[in-house]
Amino acid sequence: APFSVGINVTAATDAYKGYQWEIEYPGSGLAFDGGVSEKTVATGLDTCAPAAVNGDATPITPGDTVYGRGAGCITASPGVTTNYTGQTTTFNMHCLAAGTFSVQLVGAAQDPLFGTSLLAQGGGALQTATAAITITCA
Repeated sequence: APFSVGINVTAATDAYKGYQWEIEYPGSGLAFDGGVSEKTVATGLDTCAPAAVNGDATPITPGDTVYGRGAGCITASPGVTTNYTGQTTTFNMHCLAAGTFSVQLVGAAQDPLFGTSLLAQGGGALQTATAAITITCA
């Protein structure tokens, strides 16, 4: 059965102009179904890029799928930033096999171009900590 996964900003010490996200998951156990919803009204970040498979990324766990490739949103308004905390993105997945699987946010250290990060006024990545979730499929 399909389920929804959310990405949240839990702290924003520095104001940011946008965010990008990228996930990693085991393609043998989970599938990405799309249904991406960027929370543009809540964040005020209204110019968004779609998610795509990043076949150029090196997964943390060999064989995993990396998905995102610069997905996320920014504000195109000059000088505008936000300190929004809360849910920024949701997307749908489903189980392909029984087991326990991890969905990780790929960090900028793993993928300097497309890793999950908040973006500063000039477009550079702000220091961003990421976490993973565990999905149990029956």
